[in-house]
Amino acid sequence: MQNVISIFKKLFFFPHQLIKQFGFFMQSVVNFIILIPVYFIGIGIMSLVSKIMKKSYLNLSKKKKKSYWLKRDKRLDAKGTEYRMF
Repeated sequence: MQNVISIFKKLFFFPHQLIKQFGFFMQSVVNFIILIPVYFIGIGIMSLVSKIMKKSYLNLSKKKKKSYWLKRDKRLDAKGTEYRMF
């Protein structure tokens, strides 16, 4: 019985490797096909909406500034707002 098992292992070693490599190839193709529409739908639509609304998430501007620090509103910096921060 042990002899028969070792013969089957040797007989099916190469087909097994071939099917495994084919599986890895199909995995990469299917992932590519699925993720491209997800990227364009998710990121593309968000980009278009933010450009239409003229929203800049990084607050980058073409002007040369002396500092990149933002001016804070003094009313929002009261001690009461940080009391229960954590």
